[in-house]
Amino acid sequence: MSNEIHNESIIAKIKSSLPQKEPVPRAVLPEQKPDTFEHSQKAKNYDDEMSGMQFKTVKIEFYPEDVEKMKNMTHKEKMDYIKKLRQENRYIEVNND
Repeated sequence: MSNEIHNESIIAKIKSSLPQKEPVPRAVLPEQKPDTFEHSQKAKNYDDEMSGMQFKTVKIEFYPEDVEKMKNMTHKEKMDYIKKLRQENRYIEVNND
């Protein structure tokens, strides 16, 4: 019990020796408006621009010697190597037909 009282008095002394912080006045926030969805106007423009575009996915396979090389690479090295292979068109397109 005496240890608890002693500890409390030490804590009180430490707290009183610390500089007292003055409360910082909080900034007044502007009044909130209801959602206006300003971004939706831009999205409509993009939708119009993109409406005529068509995309096609194609599965690709890399050559066996490149796959062997990638087995000993870290993830980052592998992603960089795949990027290089794709830029150099060193892959085979696989038909799903």
